[in-house]
Amino acid sequence: MVSDGVRQEGLALMVCDCNNDSRDTARDLVLPLAHLCSPGAPLIFTVKLPRRASKGAVAGHRVQACIDILSESFEGFQSEWLFANSALERTIIAYRRAHLLKTSTPQDVYDSSSQK
Repeated sequence: MVSDGVRQEGLALMVCDCNNDSRDTARDLVLPLAHLCSPGAPLIFTVKLPRRASKGAVAGHRVQACIDILSESFEGFQSEWLFANSALERTIIAYRRAHLLKTSTPQDVYDSSSQK
């Protein structure tokens, strides 16, 4: 059965490769949609690094910041530098939690951004 364009069982996979600040993308795009994924559904998320990023420290900090944000709805994180990634990209692979710690909605995101 399909409602709102999503199978009743939920999405089997979520992929995100946006060209925005990855921390904002994780918080404002992925988390509000996480509840649409089936428990255990994989997330493939590309972390975009700033142009002046060093390959070590900045990449590690940016990836960890995204993991910290995404851990609200996902678990079992792996960070990879795939052959297809540029020097300024890393890929996070994670799995949707069986029980979400908190459900962010688009309204929550709007409310928090309007308070800044």
